[in-house]
Amino acid sequence: MYRHILVAIDDSPTSVRALDEAIGLARLVGAQLRIVHAVDEVSLNWDVEYP
Repeated sequence: MYRHILVAIDDSPTSVRALDEAIGLARLVGAQLRIVHAVDEVSLNWDVEYP
């Protein structure tokens, strides 16, 4: 069925649930799980002025 599963997370409750589901599915079918963490760059640059 699935051989590779990619999950994007951003620390939201929805992404945490998606990760839990992906972990379960990967275990069930023996798939490789890849996790990508998304970060909002705007929130990281507090001291930078934007035009």
